[in-house]
Amino acid sequence: MLQSGFHFEPGRALVTLEGREIPVILALVAAAVAVEVFLALKQDRRLGLILPGGWLLWTLGAFILRLAGLGGFAALGEWGRLLAIAFAVENVLTLLLLMVYGLCRMLRRNKTARQMEKIKIEDL
Repeated sequence: MLQSGFHFEPGRALVTLEGREIPVILALVAAAVAVEVFLALKQDRRLGLILPGGWLLWTLGAFILRLAGLGGFAALGEWGRLLAIAFAVENVLTLLLLMVYGLCRMLRRNKTARQMEKIKIEDL
């Protein structure tokens, strides 16, 4: 189990990143980007939104669980800013996957337009 991540205990750093886990994290991100490219280039556009949407739901669930674990509004003022920062940082992967999705869809659209232009020229 990875030890890197967010920690919401008093007196402990909010974010910790273990050096020995960096290659594992980078490999997981690279695999997610590769799967996103594969799905985004498919004919059905919705397939490319599975990973970003799934990750957003996962982080939203973690946010809600952390919020429920605070135990009251008094603690919310204290930890609310840290929870918001954690939610924003965790969704960097969502933004990366959405950028990859947009780029792949743009490239697919350009390729289709070139093919249609080629077909029109051949028809003349």
